[in-house]
Amino acid sequence: MKIKTITKIGILLCIMMMVTFCLIFLNSTQKMTFATHKSAVVKKLVKDMVELKIIIHDYLLHPEERSLAQLESKYDFYQRIY
Repeated sequence: MKIKTITKIGILLCIMMMVTFCLIFLNSTQKMTFATHKSAVVKKLVKDMVELKIIIHDYLLHPEERSLAQLESKYDFYQRIY
């Protein structure tokens, strides 16, 4: 083979390897971005579930206080007595 042909084949192989590496890099970057987004969504869901658990616990633990608060806010009961 001539030197020009070998050089052209070498350049073509280098270009093909660079394109392959770029595609692999872009694919892995997209996967990491998607995983990061999923992680953020899961963290928000866990935070919301913990807040909901606290609210439910307070709701079940103090039903009489809740009833009094509802009565007071609805009828302004305590302000009329005092």
